[in-house]
Amino acid sequence: MLITLNTDSIKQLNVRLEHYIFLLLAAEQKQDLLDGYFPKDTKDILLKEGLIENVEECKLTEKAKNIVYGDNLFKEFVNEFPQKVTRTDGTVDFLRTDLVNAENLYLSYVGRSRDKHNHIIKCLKAEIKQREGNGSMPYMKRIFTWLASKGWQSYEDIVDEVLTSNKDLGYGTTLV
Repeated sequence: MLITLNTDSIKQLNVRLEHYIFLLLAAEQKQDLLDGYFPKDTKDILLKEGLIENVEECKLTEKAKNIVYGDNLFKEFVNEFPQKVTRTDGTVDFLRTDLVNAENLYLSYVGRSRDKHNHIIKCLKAEIKQREGNGSMPYMKRIFTWLASKGWQSYEDIVDEVLTSNKDLGYGTTLV
């Protein structure tokens, strides 16, 4: 099992490293590891700090879930996603629909990884810039469909090429 530590979350929780790892394992429902590798008082300490609901199940509270899973990742993604487009027939279509299912799908892809999140955001920005440049913005998918079809994958290879601005300096200014 590979565990990714988010030092910002550790600072925000203001807990010891072993307690943070305990919360990560509880979030992943690794009960066998929780019982075998941690001191018995760990559960009591986390219960007292309001990070788990009960000692037997080690269920995380909302506060702990938000910090462990990074509650702002999906919000950042939604803020980058276009709100609406005008389709080719002139109708306005809102793209940020079915956010509950979209959030579940997004978190299943990203998990707690800030790197995966940043990669998807970068690919989304590349798609938006390319669509605005070539006039194909009316064909942008809704947020859930974009996530379900893993829309970022088609821009992974060209993301740097699209996002870097190559200003045309005019005739005769580039060497061949």
